[in-house]
Amino acid sequence: QKTKNDNSNTRIAYASKNQIMRRMMRPYTKATPLLFFFLITIFSNVIQTHSFHPISSVSSSIHHSPQHFSFANRKKHSSSSTSLEMNVLTTLRGGGPAILESTTNALTKSLQGGTTLGGIAGLTAVASAVVTPLTLYRQAYSFSVGYGLSVFAMGFSLLKVFQDSMIVTSSSTSLLLVSAILFYGIRLASFLLVRELTVPSKKKQLDAINKTPTLKRIPFAMSVSLFYAFMVTPALYLCRSSSSSAALTGKALVISKVGTALAWFGAVTEAITDTQKFLAKKGKDGSSEFVGPTSGWYSISRHPNYLAEILFWFGIFVGGAPTLQNNIAAWIMSLLGMSGIYSIMSNATKRLDGRQVENYGGQEKYEEWITSGVPLLVPTNLIRSIVPVLLSVGLAATLIKIVQLLAV
Repeated sequence: QKTKNDNSNTRIAYASKNQIMRRMMRPYTKATPLLFFFLITIFSNVIQTHSFHPISSVSSSIHHSPQHFSFANRKKHSSSSTSLEMNVLTTLRGGGPAILESTTNALTKSLQGGTTLGGIAGLTAVASAVVTPLTLYRQAYSFSVGYGLSVFAMGFSLLKVFQDSMIVTSSSTSLLLVSAILFYGIRLASFLLVRELTVPSKKKQLDAINKTPTLKRIPFAMSVSLFYAFMVTPALYLCRSSSSSAALTGKALVISKVGTALAWFGAVTEAITDTQKFLAKKGKDGSSEFVGPTSGWYSISRHPNYLAEILFWFGIFVGGAPTLQNNIAAWIMSLLGMSGIYSIMSNATKRLDGRQVENYGGQEKYEEWITSGVPLLVPTNLIRSIVPVLLSVGLAATLIKIVQLLAV
């Protein structure tokens, strides 16, 4: 006999996302050696820190001074040698700040004015710094908490690197798009972490996925990070455009603003729908009955949280698309990111919906909800959509206004 409960739905959602994500990441995982090469090229200038500059100066002095050293020369070179040794020892034992500064400079250079591959590698490095340790700790974090935090980290990096050009005007499209990324990332990560800590069955579900040997998780974490970087690529190019003389104007600027507004709308809608679903199921962990929600956004879409995530990333894509211009590599990577997240979310939606029919089919509340004409994903009832849509638009407009006020 079938067991009908809410937990089965959540487990299926997690399992579906996990399976779909793994299938999507196979080509990326196979490209992990190439990814390592990209990362190495980005940070190759890290080794050229000021701590090692004395090597070249001492070497130059030796090669260009064939005569025997006098006592004064010996003293001079002895002092240089001592200084060199101290610099090397300082770097090895406590030179973290110097290495960090060089790494930061390399990352800034790759994001600000590097090539397409350099920018992607820079974003991937930021995402990997978050995703990899979290994946080593708990495998499911690669596409849950790690996903949200890595998106936030990439957004924060863009903000720090391009902040001067962003805050020239409080209505800067790049500032608003990056702010949407920051909001989306930290909100999603916080929500997933709170849900894990407050829903007893959630920890068991995460532990059930935590089966891959620790070291074997690294290629998957790297490939996931590359995928996340592809998704943020349009925002990177919008930021680059805002810091150059090729700032958007006319129709291109209008398109970018529409994408930015859509990204905010998607991020806010996902926050609303996630919260509504969490509150509807609060205290009912283990219930065998369908508990909804069936109102608000859930009265016009059976899975509005998934719809909102698709809208958010489509907004990011549209917001940065005008700045991609004739850059074929940037277009390919951006399209891979957008098509990838759409495929993951749409397939996960269909699988979860199928399991809901299997688990709740025949229950009165569920049947009433389904037969009322609520579509799978995209709302079709314009009248019902007015209130939920206006709520999302109002909250998104409020948050945008707050960002503009803070930027002044």
